[in-house]
Amino acid sequence: MVFSLRNRLFDLATLNHYTTSLIYNLYSPEDEFIKSQLIAINKHSENQNSNTIDGKQVFSHFHNPLTVDEDVLRPAGLSLVDIYFYHFHATPPAVEKVDPVRFRMRSWEEENPKDWKGYFIASAFVVHAKKIGQYLWCF
Repeated sequence: MVFSLRNRLFDLATLNHYTTSLIYNLYSPEDEFIKSQLIAINKHSENQNSNTIDGKQVFSHFHNPLTVDEDVLRPAGLSLVDIYFYHFHATPPAVEKVDPVRFRMRSWEEENPKDWKGYFIASAFVVHAKKIGQYLWCF
């Protein structure tokens, strides 16, 4: 079985509302320093282009590639064979609007499905899984 998921760890590098959400999950939002940093990130992300998959409110669910085997596959009777990252970003997406053509060209140069940086700078990944104890046949 092969399927694609959005990468939760990419939120560390987006410098937008996804980063804010992840920080809330990692740190204590009651802390005044953390709160001030989150406000700064949110102000920056409010100025971003809404002409994106997120701006168009396309539903998608994020998963952590470090825990996808335990959280998603094992409960479904599957085991992880491998993960392949795609849609790499040469810089945080917030910078894309400065020079979109160059951003995309540089990002394509970064594409390497097995590069460890994919855990953090690729927005999605493909999961290759197999049924535990048996072969899964797909036609």
